[in-house]
Amino acid sequence: MHGYTAPLSMNQMLFVEKNKDNFGYKRINYMIGFHREGIKNFISEKGYPNYIYEFKENGRYCATLFYTNENKAYIFKEQNWQPQSFVMVQSREINDDEKRRFGVKY
Repeated sequence: MHGYTAPLSMNQMLFVEKNKDNFGYKRINYMIGFHREGIKNFISEKGYPNYIYEFKENGRYCATLFYTNENKAYIFKEQNWQPQSFVMVQSREINDDEKRRFGVKY
């Protein structure tokens, strides 16, 4: 299901609500199932993000996980063709445009 639903989620900001019918929640779980340990361990430690944004960079699958309560965004990127190569490459603060989009006030 990860690849099958990817066209519906690419370049879209998805709200994640821990609810089986929420598309963002489904996408996170598809990521965990496909990319396995790296993302699974991260979610186990931090919990589910508030939003996700999936995109491609240089032909590689990427996703940004937004934790609005922490004011943090974590960017994951495939390093090669293997699913387990999906690793965090950057951690940053949520920028002003993203804050406005989420309705977050700091």
